[in-house]
Amino acid sequence: KLIIPAGLRNFSYQSLFAGENLPKACLFGLTNQSEVSNFEQSPYQFRTHNLQDISVTCNSQRFPSQSFNLTYNTKPKSYMRAFQSLYPDLWNSEGTYIDIKKYLEGGYCLYFIQFYSDSSTDDSFIAKQLGPCRIDLNFENENNGVLVLYCWAFSDQNFLLDANRNCYVNFKL
Repeated sequence: KLIIPAGLRNFSYQSLFAGENLPKACLFGLTNQSEVSNFEQSPYQFRTHNLQDISVTCNSQRFPSQSFNLTYNTKPKSYMRAFQSLYPDLWNSEGTYIDIKKYLEGGYCLYFIQFYSDSSTDDSFIAKQLGPCRIDLNFENENNGVLVLYCWAFSDQNFLLDANRNCYVNFKL
């Protein structure tokens, strides 16, 4: 998780995956820090927070390749690409669990960025890369309070943590 100070319109963090393989994809969500520290509220109420764009740049390659161009408060509203990014394999999905109302108002405003595909026929396929990667967020207005950006990375690597707290990556079983 990353802390985004109050009063910013643009936020950048340079070392998102420093020294690590690029994951298959990441899921990002923004929440207020006041909700994270309040035990009476869920820390996972992900809202729009007037975000206009979110992107990750690795080795000069931008993900997603085209900006989301988000507008939540002005007309015409534009958020369908971000919503549809949650379902990269929509036609093979067993069901949509987050509808548009939950996405906008129910605390499920999440952003899915895919870095490479399992399919070699997919034109978005790229080889695994090493970090560092930079994340950039642009907001419509200065954010009023301190925000927390959560990032969940999806990877096909194997991890092992032994009793001495040594971490092994891509070990053979």
